[in-house]
Amino acid sequence: RILMFQNYHDSQRPVNNQLCKHYGIYFEDVPRRLMTMGILANETPGMDNSDSLTDGLIYCAGVRDEGIRHDWETLHTAEMYEERDRRIVFPPEKPKSDKVLTLDAVPDGEEWVVRVMSMAGSEVWSVRVGRKDKIGSLRKQIKNAVDAKDQYNLHLALPGGNMVVNAKDDTSLQHLFMQD
Repeated sequence: RILMFQNYHDSQRPVNNQLCKHYGIYFEDVPRRLMTMGILANETPGMDNSDSLTDGLIYCAGVRDEGIRHDWETLHTAEMYEERDRRIVFPPEKPKSDKVLTLDAVPDGEEWVVRVMSMAGSEVWSVRVGRKDKIGSLRKQIKNAVDAKDQYNLHLALPGGNMVVNAKDDTSLQHLFMQD
């Protein structure tokens, strides 16, 4: 059974609207379901799509996994949900795609001007770094600039095709760019 909206006339509260109807029938061989929900407010919200707002909240009692029934005997406790959630096997996250970027560096005084290029040869980003700065620092700057949402496994390469491996992150940029 469902008690329909606007079961009160605001001017006659707390007397309910007698025109509200209960809908539904019960079958003898099927458990009865209960529904308790509605909008709780001090005045009936307008149903005319006007722009006026009414303070209130939507209320719907129940449990996460099934509706409430008259013949309900199951205890629904936090422990029951925790046990159920431990048995759920979530699908593994989709692995990240790889993105390879080429580093093209030109010396400029005591700095390097590093252009970060896509595999297609277009410039993705550029930065000025000190000659004594470390590869790991540059790698983090590039990651923050071109993949801030961490969607890719980022790999860096030099123009000659050599990969800039993570194990060399403590090496200075001077050493990296002078060897290529």
